[in-house]
Amino acid sequence: MHQPRNNKISAPALMCLSLTLLFLIFALTHVLAPASAINTGLTSMLGMAQFLAFPALVGGFISLIALVAVALCLRNRSRWGLAASALLTLAGLVMVAASTSVGLPTLAQAQADPTDQIMTVAEWNAAESFEPSAARHLFKDLSADVVVLPEFGDHRGSRAGTSRLQEAIESAGLVWADYDVFESPFTGGSIGPVTVIVRKGFARYSTVPVQQTTFGTLRLVSDGAPDIVALHTAPPLPALMGAWSRDLEVIAQLASTTAQEALIVGDFNATLRHGTLATVHSHADALLASSPMSRGTWPTALPEPLRTPIDHILVPTNGWKVVGARTLSLEGSDHVAVVASVKRDASP
Repeated sequence: MHQPRNNKISAPALMCLSLTLLFLIFALTHVLAPASAINTGLTSMLGMAQFLAFPALVGGFISLIALVAVALCLRNRSRWGLAASALLTLAGLVMVAASTSVGLPTLAQAQADPTDQIMTVAEWNAAESFEPSAARHLFKDLSADVVVLPEFGDHRGSRAGTSRLQEAIESAGLVWADYDVFESPFTGGSIGPVTVIVRKGFARYSTVPVQQTTFGTLRLVSDGAPDIVALHTAPPLPALMGAWSRDLEVIAQLASTTAQEALIVGDFNATLRHGTLATVHSHADALLASSPMSRGTWPTALPEPLRTPIDHILVPTNGWKVVGARTLSLEGSDHVAVVASVKRDASP
């Protein structure tokens, strides 16, 4: 006689199945409801913040491991193991979706028109490097109106950063007098300030006080052009997790109050699903208009689809459209540059 099949699940199998189900629920929350308290809390924690910074890499790895587990469970006829492996595969695929625009605010896209006034903005964590080739690409080839350079310049009153900029711009065949240069206040430490270069023919800006992030913040205002907030946050390193979380809170607060109509640009050291940054609904990242395969900005040592998108050009969702956005590899940094062309929405 055949022995009756034991359908009871063992304690280890139950625990494995439960943990896998919990991870799937979190993955769905991370993608579909990034502003939820669950997501903002977990993505601010040491370990989780770093783990979730590379959604395509993490999701692909989890899916691959889970598919191997599915094959083994099929071979061993392990029903509960197969169920857990299938759930883990699904969770991995959901994590890959975190690299898309699902669950995030987006900008309406528009075609360029000869009569439009297009504003081209570039951001690049230059890591204290700005060669003539970078100036040529940004200002000549792409006709950038505003270039934000986190981590470039000198906080201590020296003109060394400005002198290097002038040399690079003039070596690229451009006229130094055609540009205004601004630098964020000294915040302490050895990380360079945030430098902003503006083409005078686009607009004349001046600086006003603004709450500082760890590595510097600038707010530029102009009568005929949108305000610009340029900044650089602390990275989510173990000793800087508190500073990093506070910096994201500063960005979210600016976006919801005094900078609702401003472009917020810089190296955030976070994806748009991290911490309180995920609660920003007034702005959208212009780079979301590009392919999901080319949105990663750091580090350049990884293939483009596997990089983390931590450099941003946030544009108000009310009153603006994106004409085009892309990343650009420049010599001298482990970040790629982000370039976006936007225009005001003329529709009623």
